[in-house]
Amino acid sequence: MALTAPPTGSDLCTQCGLCCNGALFGFVPLTTAEQALARHRGHGARMPQPCEFLHNRTCGIYADGPPHVCSAFRCSLLRRFEAGDLALDDALVEVAEGHRLHDAARAELEPGTRLADVYRELAEGAAAQDGAFDMSKARRQVALIALMVYAQDHFRVPGNAADQQRTNFPG
Repeated sequence: MALTAPPTGSDLCTQCGLCCNGALFGFVPLTTAEQALARHRGHGARMPQPCEFLHNRTCGIYADGPPHVCSAFRCSLLRRFEAGDLALDDALVEVAEGHRLHDAARAELEPGTRLADVYRELAEGAAAQDGAFDMSKARRQVALIALMVYAQDHFRVPGNAADQQRTNFPG
């Protein structure tokens, strides 16, 4: 009888990818050395999200060495799982809800619009400045706010300055 290895953080991360698809962060800051390598792909000091290397919720360059901030990142959900406070199946339920909210938010966007752009719009209050009520903006904002709240509650690490530096939404 073969023993099955206990699930690892990799088992969770490779079924998630929310840190790479634009749901949690608008960009990934790059080190000086990484910037030099990224210039040929049109990137500068930071790489926009969703990441062009994300394929089926998995990093396509992880084995070759993703940006340092990517390999070092450990979301709150992963930390709870690794601490034994959350079973893999329960974590995957939270991941599925995060993806549901992400997909609902994306469905409200115009083609070519990044979530980061709308997060920025929300943060600046641009949608409320003209005083006219726009139902399409309201639907988009509700979907994005639901995603922001879920991400904050389940994935973002409270008080993590690095997370704050790479996001466009408050909290």
